Amino acid sequence: MKCPFCLQHIQSELILKPEFISIVLGVSIFVIVPHLLMMLLVMTLMHFTASRKHRCPLCERELGHDGKFLMVFTDEVYSLSLFSAGLIFTKKMLITAALLAFIVFVLSIRVGQIYREREVGTTWPEYMQECGSGNNTNECLNKYRGKLFSNWEGYLLRLQDHRESVSRYYLHALSLFMKMEPKLNQDSSPDVLLTLSSEAVYSNS
Repeated sequence: MKCPFCLQHIQSELILKPEFISIVLGVSIFVIVPHLLMMLLVMTLMHFTASRKHRCPLCERELGHDGKFLMVFTDEVYSLSLFSAGLIFTKKMLITAALLAFIVFVLSIRVGQIYREREVGTTWPEYMQECGSGNNTNECLNKYRGKLFSNWEGYLLRLQDHRESVSRYYLHALSLFMKMEPKLNQDSSPDVLLTLSSEAVYSNS
């Protein structure tokens, strides 16, 4: 064929260019099944759903494309009249918006599930009976690591602020020494130590 730009007789080269909609589709699949092997499927899918464009090997100008996206869809233009205004959109825009809405919906459900799974209803007296005074240390650590407790009661004994010291590099920004109700230790020593990162301090300030 003859290139309309450099006017040379050439054989066009095929360029695969991933489009935004292909990336959104890949993210949608990974959101549904967040597995390492699924990444291989997503990468393969993005390769096959990439836009196929023809380019001149001499002047490197784009000569055209197949007009399809996601392998099977042909892009079309739609218009919608709303009172005195008009809205123009394409099929690609519509599918992309639907995929983005799906991602947001699934992620919102996943975040809620993670929060509910982390939250436990164990009260402080129940925890103290099960894990207090060094009882079942390893079992308690495995059972309650990363969990959220929302029904514990106590008061602050003292606070250590590490934000302006060298300690902030290996400790959290704030250390809160708490005395719980009922008390675990009958002396003045703290029952629970809470630590807050810099991000948690500034986000809740």
